[in-house]
Amino acid sequence: DGTTADTGADGGEYEDRPSGDTFVYQGGTLSNRVTGNVSTEATKTWEAYAFQSEFDDVTVVLKLQSRLVGSSSEEDWEDALRGGSVVTETLDSFTAENLAAVTVDESMPKYDALGRELEYRWVESAVYQGEDSEDNLLGEDGYFTLTQDGRKVLYQSALTVTGDGTSENPFCTQITNSIANTIDYDVEKI
Repeated sequence: DGTTADTGADGGEYEDRPSGDTFVYQGGTLSNRVTGNVSTEATKTWEAYAFQSEFDDVTVVLKLQSRLVGSSSEEDWEDALRGGSVVTETLDSFTAENLAAVTVDESMPKYDALGRELEYRWVESAVYQGEDSEDNLLGEDGYFTLTQDGRKVLYQSALTVTGDGTSENPFCTQITNSIANTIDYDVEKI
């Protein structure tokens, strides 16, 4: 990587490595790594046409997760990191015109440090309502309640992942929030 130690094994000093010197010296490490990036896309959709103008104070946080290709367990998903921090995307300023297609896209490494191929998905990790709110309304079960038009409206967050990570078919997560309220009717048969 172009760096040298301050002192040699015998205590003597090394000279600075000349530009273009890519040799491996005693005590050095040579690592061959497979590289490449994949596109990780997500589309956020609200299925709530009766309340389409009631999302201007809603903020959604999406979190990117990865796992080894071929893994089948839900527990294998881990938060994807960049520079030691979890990769997230914050979506807000929803309007009636953009409820059906808010898209995010991140380029991420195709392989882990051991050269194993990764797959990615975006998940909804937080839903906030109100200016500067810090109260995450999203439950572990994927449900959350918003106050819209003076009513409490229950939503369910669902995701679908498609794609294989190739440039022709990138990983794409479809996150859909739909109204989950139910109405109970009592019927008496006489």
